[in-house]
Amino acid sequence: MRIGGDTADTGIGPIAEILRRVNIEDFVSGPVLLCLSTGPRDLDCFEQMPRSPMPIVGYEFDGTFVERFRKSIELNRSVHDGAIILRRSSHSHPYRVTGWSQRLVARSGPAEKPVMNRGSAYNSCLATSYCEGVDGVFLLSSNTIYHFVGGLESAEFKL
Repeated sequence: MRIGGDTADTGIGPIAEILRRVNIEDFVSGPVLLCLSTGPRDLDCFEQMPRSPMPIVGYEFDGTFVERFRKSIELNRSVHDGAIILRRSSHSHPYRVTGWSQRLVARSGPAEKPVMNRGSAYNSCLATSYCEGVDGVFLLSSNTIYHFVGGLESAEFKL
C-alpha cells in the first residue's frame, strides 16, 4: 500500500500509526473514519455533508496528516463528523485527502454475512468496505482501530 510517497507492504502499518497519533493527541471527540478508494471517480457509497468553512483537500495522506487534521478541526469542529475520504487515481499513486465529513451510504454488505449491530460507525464502515472501488475502511473508536475490507473486519488493534 502506498501512502504519502512511501511504499510499504500491503499491511496497514502506516495508516494505523497515523491513527495511533490521532488517538494519542486526543483532539477529536468521537470516532474517526477513513475510507480509502482507488480509481478516477468519486464513488456512490458516500456523499458530502456540507460544512462551512470546509478544510482544504488534495494533499497526500502522509505523516503530515495529524497536524493538518488538527488544523482542520480548529477551523471547523464538525469536519470529523462523517468519514474522511482518501483516494488515489491508481495503485501506483499515493492516497490523497479528497473529502471531509462524508456520509457513508453503502446500501448493504454481502447478504450471506449478516452482522449484528455494533453501532452506526462500525456497521457503516463494514458495509462501505464491501462497495466496489473501496480498498478499505478504518475506524478509530474507543482506543481501538478497526480495519474493514470486502465487507469483513480484517483487523482490530487495541491502543
